Amino acid sequence: MAAVGGCLGSNDGEENGEENGGENGGENGGENGGENGGENGGENGEENGEENGEENGEENGEENGGENTVIEDEFSGTGPGTIDQLDVVEGFSALQVDPVEGLDLDVIDADGVSQQTLGADLQIYQSFVPLFVQGEHEIDVQADEGVEWTITAIQAPAAEATTVDLPMTVEGTEPDYVGPIDFSEGVSVSIDHGGEGEFFMKRFDLDGSYGDQLIHGTGSYATETDVDYEGMGWILITASEEYEVGLEAGGN
Repeated sequence: MAAVGGCLGSNDGEENGEENGGENGGENGGENGGENGGENGGENGEENGEENGEENGEENGEENGGENTVIEDEFSGTGPGTIDQLDVVEGFSALQVDPVEGLDLDVIDADGVSQQTLGADLQIYQSFVPLFVQGEHEIDVQADEGVEWTITAIQAPAAEATTVDLPMTVEGTEPDYVGPIDFSEGVSVSIDHGGEGEFFMKRFDLDGSYGDQLIHGTGSYATETDVDYEGMGWILITASEEYEVGLEAGGN
C-alpha cells in the first residue's frame, strides 16, 4: 500500500472531503543478525538476523525498507460493532475499509462526541479514508446483521519522520500515500491516469491536517502541477484504475 520511503468529506468541508524498516527490527534486520542475534539470525533472532522485526527490518508493515515507522492495526467483525480504542498519533492516518458499501463509521472521542462520520467518504475516497482526529477514539461500526467487515488503521507518525528521496515514481490501481515530502524547495508532480474512473490527489501537512487538493479529474488524462507549500507533508492518491505519478524536486 504505502509508497513511503515512507492509500478523501471531512469535518472541514474540503472539496470531495479532506486526505515506511522500523524500530526493534533494525535496518535489514541488523547487520548479519546483529549483536545478540548471531550469524544468520542467531539465537533469539529470526532468519537473516531479524529480531522483533519483520523481514528487512519492517515494523508493522512498512514497505520499501525506509527509516520511517508505519503502524497498522486490523479490526474485523460481523454486523454492528465497536472498535473500543484507537490511539491516533500525530502524522498521516487513514482507515482501509472493506467493504465500502453497507457500512457507516462514526469516530467518537473520549467524551463520547462524534468527531468524524465516514459514510459517503468510504466511496469518495475509494475505501482508504484519511482521519482528521488525534488521540484516543473509538469507532462505531454500523452494518447490517451478517455483513463481515475488516478495518485496518494505518498510521505514519510525524515524530522523527525522515523525508523520502526525490525523484520517485508511484504506480498502482488503488489508493496510496507518499511521504513525508519536503516541499520547501518546490515539488513538481506529473500524472498519467488511465481508465474512466475518478482520480484525485490531496496534500496533507506533516501533522496529518488537511492541506489542499492538488489535482482532480475523471477518465484518461495526463497533466502536471506544482505543489505550492513551504513545509513538510504527505500526498494522498485516490484512484481505482491504473495511474503513474512522478514526483520531482523543483517547480514553482
